[in-house]
Amino acid sequence: MVDRRDFIKTGVAASAGIMLTEGLRLHRTTPAPCSIGIALYDPRFPESVAFASALMAAGAEVISNDTDIGHLWHGALGTAFATSGGALAGMTPHSDLFVSQVIARERHRSRLAYEGLHDNRGNSGVTHSLSLPPPGRGLAATVAAAGDSWPTLLATRLSQLAFGPGRLERETARNGTAANGLPGTIFSWVIVKSAS
Repeated sequence: MVDRRDFIKTGVAASAGIMLTEGLRLHRTTPAPCSIGIALYDPRFPESVAFASALMAAGAEVISNDTDIGHLWHGALGTAFATSGGALAGMTPHSDLFVSQVIARERHRSRLAYEGLHDNRGNSGVTHSLSLPPPGRGLAATVAAAGDSWPTLLATRLSQLAFGPGRLERETARNGTAANGLPGTIFSWVIVKSAS
């Protein structure tokens, strides 16, 4: 089992462009002070690793999607989400978001409370298009202004948001620097359990 220190070191290395070769599943060691209890990440993308590292630092359990997402939902991820008091956040390809959204809705009466598209196509920088609750208004511009540290800032801000019921509002902003490790697009998202 990988400890917290090794995970953080791996996240820093991945942010520098070194890809992870094995998946990690870690448990929080202290009660989560944030609204997010679980973070799902894709070890192929340094941005995703940085996002998960920040959520782990805030107290979330971290799970890698280094295997089939359906298998994760019928195993470690499904069990963790069923027993977690917090939301599930991820930074993954859209396919993992889609499967997670459908399974969480069917098994746990859950809903998508936040969705972000981070588009690195072209040489004009990363475009952040976020659909979030009104208390998060202005987050796209803040994330775009963060430069290369945008995944960490995004995770930190999302961990502080309350995801109540209500309509999501879309906002878009562009970071002028292209992300080296991000081919095309990646999605950040938060799924919350609906009130019974």
